[in-house]
Amino acid sequence: MSAGRPGATDRTRPNGLAVAPDGRSVHVSNFESDTLSVIDTATDRTVATVPVGDGPTGVAH
Repeated sequence: MSAGRPGATDRTRPNGLAVAPDGRSVHVSNFESDTLSVIDTATDRTVATVPVGDGPTGVAH
């Protein structure tokens, strides 16, 4: 896990976003870093960064 915000560095390149059905989190795919960021909507903080493979281009719930 890492703290912070998606897009904080030039290496993330966020390009897909989905809001959880309960509205408590947002999931963002990061193309350049091959990760998915999980953002807590109450705190506006990244609560997890998950490796997902080469060049993720979207997110769905």
